[in-house]
Parts: sequence; C-alpha cells; structure tokens
Amino acid sequence: TGAVGAKWWKEDFGISENFVRDVGYMIQPGDSAIFMLGAKYSEDISKEFEGLGGKLLMTSVSEEQKVKIENVLNRHKNN
Repeated sequence: TGAVGAKWWKEDFGISENFVRDVGYMIQPGDSAIFMLGAKYSEDISKEFEGLGGKLLMTSVSEEQKVKIENVLNRHKNN
C-alpha cells in the first residue's frame, strides 16, 4: 500500500515529505515506477530513459541515508 510505503521511506530513510508526496501523486494504480540509488546525477542515466515516457524525479540523500538504503537492498538481494 502506498501510504505504508511512504511512511516507511520518510521515517526509516528520512526521504523528504515533498518528494514522497510528489511521487505518491504521480504513481496511480496500474502505473509502474523504477527507483534507483546512484552515486551522482548523470546525463547518461537520464538519456537511457528518453523516449520511454514517464517522468524522471530525483532527490539527494545523505551518506547515512544511503547506507541504510543499501543495507535494505543488500538484505533482500541475498534472499
């Protein structure tokens, strides 16, 4: 559910309320989303998505937030 997911991202990872809200408004039932953790913004990355439709949103995270997210992703990768 979107509300539970949004709360998790805000509380556990400190992702900004505005970013979570904006994504929540854009993603509707039946839509898809790709979330990517990158070291820095690259025009090459955005070019990969050109012509596919949709919208590219970005936010920055602190080193502490990055480590928390990586730990969760790595935990799920090994299952």
